[in-house]
Amino acid sequence: NPPAGENAEYHGFLAALLQRSEHHKEAIDHYLAALRANPTAGPWLLGLGISLQADGQTAKAADIFRRARQSGSLSPELQAFAEQRLKALQ
Repeated sequence: NPPAGENAEYHGFLAALLQRSEHHKEAIDHYLAALRANPTAGPWLLGLGISLQADGQTAKAADIFRRARQSGSLSPELQAFAEQRLKALQ
């Protein structure tokens, strides 16, 4: 078994690939798996929010975008993206 960190990276990478091919339910599962190892990973939180929103889970998506914004691990560009997504959901 790979160390948890490597496993998280794998899940995060797979989640992003699934999201790009619009397999949002599967992407959600993999983002959640990645976030179990690193719950404050802003980019994974953003990815989870995007897939939740695409899956129609808008209230959960808004909560996740808030968590991403507060994670302290987003670049200024991703921080602005999280803000835009939150505003669009309100």
